[in-house]
Amino acid sequence: MITGSKLSTCLTAMLMCTCCVSSQIALGDDSPPSASETDDVSGSATSESNEETSKENDAQSKPSGPGSFEIDEEAATRALERSLIRSDALLLAKGHAEFSLEYHYQFDEILSPILIEFEADGTTPATTGIGSSGVTIASHNISLDFKVGLAFDSQIEFAVPIKAEKAEFSTGFNGTELESFTEKASGTGDVQFSILKTVIREKGRRPDIIARLSVDTDTGAEAKEGVSFGSGGTEYTLGLSATKRQDPLVFNYGISHTIADTVDEIRSGAVTQFHTGVYLAASPYTSLSIAFSQAVVGESSLNGARIKGSDRMLGSFSFGFSSTVGRNWFLSGSLSAGLNESANDYLIALAISKRTTFR
Repeated sequence: MITGSKLSTCLTAMLMCTCCVSSQIALGDDSPPSASETDDVSGSATSESNEETSKENDAQSKPSGPGSFEIDEEAATRALERSLIRSDALLLAKGHAEFSLEYHYQFDEILSPILIEFEADGTTPATTGIGSSGVTIASHNISLDFKVGLAFDSQIEFAVPIKAEKAEFSTGFNGTELESFTEKASGTGDVQFSILKTVIREKGRRPDIIARLSVDTDTGAEAKEGVSFGSGGTEYTLGLSATKRQDPLVFNYGISHTIADTVDEIRSGAVTQFHTGVYLAASPYTSLSIAFSQAVVGESSLNGARIKGSDRMLGSFSFGFSSTVGRNWFLSGSLSAGLNESANDYLIALAISKRTTFR
């Protein structure tokens, strides 16, 4: 039998328990989460963060905008390295080949004084005077070049040129043109062959050094209409080139010496050439370059006797660019200006190259 006091005590206890349960339901469980719950939350947050970072990287790596394209990093090479390969400051790796189609436009104007004799015409006695003789040469050259990288850090090159030239000759006196005529001709030039070898690898302060042996064969078409398509004989060139990197710049220096065979008792003077250039990596796809070149041409000889006044010096300064224009395609160009009377007035060069591999 439950008395009144006991009933009151039981009701009070039941009411307190009900209040505790209601409080827990309303406020939630304040106990710390278990280790498994913590790992689930952390893993979920990390996964979401990695996905966002991956999306941002993909968005940055993919080019966007008009004219943009995606380049396979394994198949394409930086424009700076391709510029060095084009100038033979760097050789192709074994199993790589490059085809190039080059176009050169060369302009030169030469003026020289001459002695002109005027015959008597009945009223005017015979006289002599100093006039001028001039020749303006515009030359278009197309060349197909082929380079192949070989074992032992070596490379071979072939070049087959085609030349079209227009020469305008004139004679004047006191600003009056006395005579003028034009000659035009076209034909194949001398096939050129070269072999290159890296003899010293760049390390520390030591530069890359490449040796080069070139042969300019006497295979060009015979001269016609006063236009020559080759040197007239076989020429041999031995050269050394040194390259030193200092990112984002690459410095290149070189020296070469050329001698020629004797043709019809005439031997052209030996040519010693110096050049220096600086290449700038403007971006992974574009590079710029400036270069200076000077050549010293020795005196020619006839039957072993030197021809006085046949020696000369040629100097030029050039600015160039190179750019990757597609998958394994490369465009380069340059503008060269002569620095003295013996050098060409200017030369414009453009080339499109295609890189490929073979095994």
